[in-house]
Amino acid sequence: MAMLVLLGAMQEEIARIRQGMTLRDVVEDGDSRLFVGLYKGYDVALCQTGMGWRKAEEAARMALDRFPASSVVSFGIAGGLTESVAVGDVVLCSPLHAEDAASERSEGAPLFHSDDRMVSLTGCGLEAARLKWAQAASVSALAVVCRPDEKRRLGQACSAAVVDMESYWIARVAADRGAPFLAVRAVSDGVDDALPPLQRLVKLDGSLRRRAAAWYFVRHPHDLVRLLRLYRNASRATRNLAVAMDCVITRLATAA
Repeated sequence: MAMLVLLGAMQEEIARIRQGMTLRDVVEDGDSRLFVGLYKGYDVALCQTGMGWRKAEEAARMALDRFPASSVVSFGIAGGLTESVAVGDVVLCSPLHAEDAASERSEGAPLFHSDDRMVSLTGCGLEAARLKWAQAASVSALAVVCRPDEKRRLGQACSAAVVDMESYWIARVAADRGAPFLAVRAVSDGVDDALPPLQRLVKLDGSLRRRAAAWYFVRHPHDLVRLLRLYRNASRATRNLAVAMDCVITRLATAA
């Protein structure tokens, strides 16, 4: 039976959907965890992928090998690359770019798009929920983009409004399988927000490297302010993401 396949990188991103599910099964495959069951009576497969292109691609293939998908949704928080998006805004990503870097995985990479019907149905739900949202281009980067100058440069290079690390690669797997795809992101940091070096401080599942973080902030105590601001903004983005994903699931499942 085809079902809605949902993929988020971090535990915080998937937590509210997971808490609302009646589980039938939990599948662990490497670092990926797949929760299968009902959300408000609708069949869903919810996957925690871990951060980055490799984790996202592996988890998407694993999930779609196990379950035929009626639709595939990549979701999570994202960084803003222009003033057109603010913290808490929801972005339905289309088109989707891969970062133009010295990598055989991204060089000459084609564009992908979210499915027009899925965007339209979700947009109606977001309007009803009174969330601020937009359809805009995204780029999936190869590493966390922390500095404002890096954000602006990447946004200009790709004409993109937000940056994540997974959606493009999940879109590619969905396209390979012929499954309708949607990327949903909530903005956790604006274009002018400087972040601590999260690539060194956060594991691929999104959890903090406690020892590395403690040592870093002892040496850079001023960055604690940035971390606390990011935590506050990420909490707001995660709340809005949960509302948005409730709209996604109910709208797409009822229209199937």
